[in-house]
Amino acid sequence: MSNQQGHLPEVKELLKIGRYDDAERLLRDICVDSNVNAESWFLLGALSGMRSDAIGAECNFRKALSLDASLLQAKFNLGIALRDQGRFDEACLEFQELVTKQPQHADAFNALGYVYMRIENLDEAERCFRSALAVNNMFPDALTNLGNVLASRQRIEEAIEYHRRALIVAPTHEGAAINLGGALLILGRFEEAIVAFKQAIATNPENVDAYVQLGSTLNHMGNRKGAEQAFRQALQCSPEHDEARYFLAALGNGDRPQTAPSQYVSKLFDGYAETFDAELVGKLQYRIPEMLFGAVSAEIAERRDLDVLDLGCGTGLCGLLFKHFSRTLAGVDLSSKMLAKANSRAVYDELEAGELTAALHRRVGVLDVVLAADVFIYVGDLSSVFEAVAKALRIKGVFAFSVESARTEEDEGYVLRSTGRYAHAQSYIIQLAHRFKFDIASVEDLCIRMDDDQPVNGSIYVLRQSASSQMLVEDYSEHLIAVKDVVSRTPEATQVTAKRNYESFLAAIPLEVHRREEKLPAELKKMNAKPMVKLATIRKSVETLFSYAESYVACRKGCAFCCHQAVDISRLEAEYIQEKTGVKYTQVTKPSRRDPLGFSEKTPCPFLKHGSCSIYEHRPLICRIAVNLDSDPYWCEFENWHKPGGAVPKPSFRSIHTAYTDLNEKVGSIKADIRDFFPIVPD
Repeated sequence: MSNQQGHLPEVKELLKIGRYDDAERLLRDICVDSNVNAESWFLLGALSGMRSDAIGAECNFRKALSLDASLLQAKFNLGIALRDQGRFDEACLEFQELVTKQPQHADAFNALGYVYMRIENLDEAERCFRSALAVNNMFPDALTNLGNVLASRQRIEEAIEYHRRALIVAPTHEGAAINLGGALLILGRFEEAIVAFKQAIATNPENVDAYVQLGSTLNHMGNRKGAEQAFRQALQCSPEHDEARYFLAALGNGDRPQTAPSQYVSKLFDGYAETFDAELVGKLQYRIPEMLFGAVSAEIAERRDLDVLDLGCGTGLCGLLFKHFSRTLAGVDLSSKMLAKANSRAVYDELEAGELTAALHRRVGVLDVVLAADVFIYVGDLSSVFEAVAKALRIKGVFAFSVESARTEEDEGYVLRSTGRYAHAQSYIIQLAHRFKFDIASVEDLCIRMDDDQPVNGSIYVLRQSASSQMLVEDYSEHLIAVKDVVSRTPEATQVTAKRNYESFLAAIPLEVHRREEKLPAELKKMNAKPMVKLATIRKSVETLFSYAESYVACRKGCAFCCHQAVDISRLEAEYIQEKTGVKYTQVTKPSRRDPLGFSEKTPCPFLKHGSCSIYEHRPLICRIAVNLDSDPYWCEFENWHKPGGAVPKPSFRSIHTAYTDLNEKVGSIKADIRDFFPIVPD
């Protein structure tokens, strides 16, 4: 045993008394020793896992297993680290190997079942949970997980039985209590559900999900005061909880959001996926797809060559009808489980999970019909949707949708009701139609569904893209790379274009994404995580923000002008690139002093290979942010770099800059050009 390893008992004592930072520092000193044993790496991996550093945990557990392959707890924890990164196939392999070696490992069977549940292999998930219970029939996690599988298969009574069994074994199992409440709600047993949610809260008064579920149930039962109290308690526990804030607004408290939180909508319809058609069509007399089909059919005659996009396609009820006259039929929805149901109908040419306007921005000027059946009940402010549809449709294209009806005197044309759904006034829809150059082909007022045996009044609209809207499409459908209009080359004209594109880009970003971005610096300061994990958080935020930029920037695949510009990165980013690509970076002690334009123009980025970025998925943050908001890359071209006023207009997000700067300052990460960190990159 090395001298360093003699400190292991001290590490374990530090862990016992909760001095995790001291324990980690000592462990890292121990692990520098090349003769260190597997246990030290295992403990370091466990600490990484505690800090939600799944990547660090994975590396440390792999090191432990390389030194001692018989350390099965390290194998189990490796599977957990892979699962937490969303690498479910790899996690499955680790757990499968573990249960083969140890068929009495109930935790491994349970973990494997959970992964199968995440990838929606319910047969294997049920088999694994039953295997775990065969080893230990008092295992509460396996009991409630099996209950969740059974609920997904609509075996609700059985699910309730397993959740109750879990709570008999472990009365303080808050997850089982919430799962029980959810299963009881499906059967309409609201009073029992309330008891279950309150049991979860009694176990953990900080359980936000339990408060939200309790509030939603009380609201459904007409107990507004109790619902408000529950939602307020949720916000006390988590001030940024979008769903709680949304429902408080629906009850008349707080600012009205422009849309429902995307995570709430996704979760809601994931839960509805199995029963959606039977519940909505059978019990609620839902007929909007048929009504839309009839209204649109009157406008398109006998055409069979239409390119159609079904917004919020759900299980594909519209797709079944509109496939009849489509050349291509695409669907987009926030719910992955709804999309799986739609896919099983085999009527769509393309299905994608995502936000409505983002899907429209990727289809500029190429659609004949855009549908939205019972979708806008979760979107209040429809202006960005109308704008995106106007750009996506060909001339004379059709936009058909339904809304719940609001009185014309409602403020701003729409209202968020206590049901958590939006309703829109006809005057508001007409205003948007005129603003975005649509002609109103037809409007039909009708009952769109039943709710608690009461009719819900709504309207079906069919709008047509007018000829006067052609400029909207032409402005955005092509990024005028080949155009040589002299007027558009002036810096002043460029700034006008950039301002328009920047405003459209910002408008396309959902409000909740803006809010998360604004709070990023503060959130990072709260995170008890390694710098690399914080950097990954910043990168994820940037990736999300700029996923909405494609329709508003000149940047396109194959354009590499920016790869000849100066690119300052931090040492932390250099470490990230090394970790992801295997290309070792060179230590830099001070920033280089060169003419940035002259040097970089002659010396392209070392990762530019065969005209494209060889590390595109892992490129530096500056390369993700520094997009050109002009309509073409004129000012990016080498010969225009030095022209007066020829700066390329770029977007700016102060919170991203602040978070990045704070992180690098905290770790003392020097910045230099990427060519200094990576002077040579092998092909």
